[in-house]
Amino acid sequence: METADGSYRMRSLCRLQKGDSPALEPLRPAAAVATLIECAPFVNRNPYRYDRLVERLEELGAAVPCRC
Repeated sequence: METADGSYRMRSLCRLQKGDSPALEPLRPAAAVATLIECAPFVNRNPYRYDRLVERLEELGAAVPCRC
């Protein structure tokens, strides 16, 4: 649903995969964080930012359903 300022609430994060039939399965929290880390290859190589990145992705995964 659109808000007054034109933004939309994020309903879920989905990892797309090829398959024989369309389906969405929930990702366990650790798998969701690992999948999200794959999307930040340059940040996750920085040892000074890695811990904070993981913290933020754990927060994101807890706030929004992650599916595959």
